[in-house]
Amino acid sequence: MDIKAITNSLYFPKEIKGKKTEGHSEENAKDKLVISPEAKLMQTSSLDATKLNSIRERIENKFYDKKEVVDQVASSILKELNVE
Repeated sequence: MDIKAITNSLYFPKEIKGKKTEGHSEENAKDKLVISPEAKLMQTSSLDATKLNSIRERIENKFYDKKEVVDQVASSILKELNVE
C-alpha cells in the first residue's frame, strides 16, 4: 500500500475514466471567458437617445404596470416556452 503525503497542490490526473485530460496542469490552468455572438451584437448596438427617453417616460408613467401590458408580456413568455 502506497500512502502519499497531503499537499496544497492541485491534482490533475492524466486520464479520468478513459478520457484524456492532456494539457491540464497547474501551470497552464487558466480561467477563460467566452462571449456569445448575441452578447457581442448587444455590446456593439446601442439604443438611440430618443428611444431610451421614451422607455424611461413609459416607466415613470407606469405604462408597463397596466394589466393589458402585463398580460401581453405573459402571453409572449408562454409562447416562447411553448406553453399555451
